[in-house]
Amino acid sequence: MDIEKLVIYALKDTDCPLYDKVLNPTGIIPTIASLNNPEPRAPYLLINIINTRKIGLPYKSTIHEISNVKEHIFQVKEYLISLTLHAENKDVSQDWFRYFENGIHSDMNDWAFTKQGLSLVSATDIVYQHTPVSGVAYKRAIIDLTFRAEVQEEYRVNYLQSVTIDGTLSGLKFTFF
Repeated sequence: MDIEKLVIYALKDTDCPLYDKVLNPTGIIPTIASLNNPEPRAPYLLINIINTRKIGLPYKSTIHEISNVKEHIFQVKEYLISLTLHAENKDVSQDWFRYFENGIHSDMNDWAFTKQGLSLVSATDIVYQHTPVSGVAYKRAIIDLTFRAEVQEEYRVNYLQSVTIDGTLSGLKFTFF
């Protein structure tokens, strides 16, 4: 869910007409697919992680403090994220979405995503699905975006105080502490 939030923050830094109670009450409502919330009023933008993929091997950093060892694991991942705009056929948000897709690699959009730690790798063309609901013609516009980001996690490492080894080496008995 954190990646989806970063996408929303990035869209706020573009010219996306997102919903705001005061500034834009008729704007596009960003909706995270994994939250299982009821479907909002149109227009809304459904943000959905389709899949993730690790890039290369992780690396780690270890911090030793008095009887406390922490490891930080860093892993580069790619996220395939689907943006689905659900709006009426003639809604102005459809025009904005087409404008956004045309300029997805513009400096403004690149800056907005990079500011959130997301590197845009690729984007598909818009795919449309026409869906009439209760006599109203709705159109879903879908773009799949691939982002690359570095993910960091922290783990506690058990403190090792001593190791005892008993054995025999060429007839000699030894013990290490």
